Amino acid sequence: MPISDGLTDFRTIRATTDGFAHDSCGTVGSVIGQDVWYTYTAPIDGELLVTTCEDLGAFADFDTFIAVYDADGAMCPPEESSLIACNDDDPSSNCGTSAGGFKSTLRIDVTQGEELLIRVGGFGFESAGDGELLVRTTPPNDDCEDATAISSNTASFSTLGATTDGQSHTSCQFDGQTYNDVWYTYIAPRSGEITVTTCEDLGGSADFDTDLVLYTADNASCPPSDAVLLACNDDDLMNPCGSSDGGFKSTLTAFVAEGEELLIRVGGFDEGNTGSGELLIDIAPTNDDCQDALAIETPVTAFSTIGATTDGVSHEQCDFDGQTYNDVWYTYTAPCDSALTITTCEELGGSADYDTDLAVYTTADAACPPGDFALIDCNDDDPNNPCGSSSGGFKSTIVTTVMAGEELLIRVGGFGDGDTGTGELLVECGPICPEDVTGDGSVDLNDLNLVLGNFGQSISEGDATGDGLVDLDDLNAVLGIFGEDCE
Repeated sequence: MPISDGLTDFRTIRATTDGFAHDSCGTVGSVIGQDVWYTYTAPIDGELLVTTCEDLGAFADFDTFIAVYDADGAMCPPEESSLIACNDDDPSSNCGTSAGGFKSTLRIDVTQGEELLIRVGGFGFESAGDGELLVRTTPPNDDCEDATAISSNTASFSTLGATTDGQSHTSCQFDGQTYNDVWYTYIAPRSGEITVTTCEDLGGSADFDTDLVLYTADNASCPPSDAVLLACNDDDLMNPCGSSDGGFKSTLTAFVAEGEELLIRVGGFDEGNTGSGELLIDIAPTNDDCQDALAIETPVTAFSTIGATTDGVSHEQCDFDGQTYNDVWYTYTAPCDSALTITTCEELGGSADYDTDLAVYTTADAACPPGDFALIDCNDDDPNNPCGSSSGGFKSTIVTTVMAGEELLIRVGGFGDGDTGTGELLVECGPICPEDVTGDGSVDLNDLNLVLGNFGQSISEGDATGDGLVDLDDLNAVLGIFGEDCE
C-alpha cells in the first residue's frame, strides 16, 4: 500500500508473517511478526523518520518492530541485502522502554525519488495491535544544530517536510513565529549591510509565503533567543514581491561585521506553509549610498565595491556612458591649497583589482547623490600612466585644485555594471605641477638644485617624472618650464 508523509492508521491483528527474519536487526530471533507493508517514495533529500512512538506524534497499542528496505530491484518479501535499517525499541525516547510500551523508531538518510518498502509488525509472533504510523522526510537542515553552511551568495532551499524548532519573537511580524523552518550558517565576508531575501525583484525566489529571521551566532544557543536576534521579516513592503500579487515574499537587512558568523532561518508565514526557492544573500558596503559616505582621514584608504549598488547619477561630461557603476562614497576635507590627486593607479600609490571609475564633487550642492552642478571632475582611464591602459587594468586618476578646508565628495565605482572589486584609494595633496619638486608654487632654482643634488638616486625627492629615479628626464622636465609659476 503506498503512503506519503504524515500519519497512517494500521492494524496487524490477524496479519500473517511473510517477511524474513534478519540477524542484523539485533533482537533475539530477529522476527518481525504479523507484518503489514507499505511503499514510500522520498519527496526530497533529507532524513526519513519512521515511528510508532507517541513522543514523536505516532501511536501503537502493542510492542512494535519496524524495518525499511530499498525497493529498487528488491524481491518481495525482500532479503537481507535490501535491508536499510530496522528497530525494535526506540533507543532515544521513553516510548522505547517497558514503561513506554516498547515502541519503534528509525531514521535514515534518503534522496529525492528513492523508493522504499516499509514493514510494520510486532516483536515476535504474538505481538499485534492497532496504531498510527508516522512517516516524514525532513530537510537535512531542519533543526538549528544541523544548519547548512552557505559559502556563496545564493542557496537553493526547501522547507517541504520541515518542522518548527525555532522560537517565536514578539518583535517580528504577525504572531512572531517562523513555521516549518530550515537553518543556515553564513560568515560575513566583509562589513556592511546584509540583505537576505526570497524576493524575485531582488534575485531570490520562492513558491510559498516565506518568513525570514537573522541571528548572530556568537554565543548563541540553538535555536537562538531574542538576545541574538538581528532582523526578521515576513512580507517585503518595499517591493512588489511582498504583496498578495507577489506571493508575500520576504527581505531583511542588518549591519554585520567582517567575519561575523550568522544564523539564517527560512520558513513560512504559518503552519504548513512550505515550499522551495532560492535564497539570495548580499552584503553592500557600509558606504554604498551617498548619505552614508565615510570620511577619509589618511592618504591611502582601502575600499571595496563588492556588493555595492549604483545610486549616483550619470554625467554627460564624464567618459563613455557617463555613469560610475556600483559606487561607494567618501567625504574628504582638503588640508592644503594645491593640487589634489585622487587615484586607483599603482604608479601613483593607489591600487585596484578591476576597471575603476572616479568622480569628485563639491558638497555645495546639498543633494545626495549630487547632480551635474556639484561635479568637479571625473575619470575612467588614467590618460597619463600605464595603469590606465588595457595592460594596466584601466585604473583611474583625477587631479584637481583645492583650497584648504574645502569639503568634497569622492565617488569610487566601476566602468560597467557589475565591475566591482577591491583596492586602495590614494587621496593626497601635492604640487600642481610635478616639475615643482619643492612644492613652493613655482619651478625655479630651488627645484633645479634639488634635482641636481639627488641626481642618480632612486628616491622621490627631485623625481619630477615619478619613475622612481632622479635622472636626465627629471632635469629636462624642470628646465622645460623653468621660471614658470604652478597655478
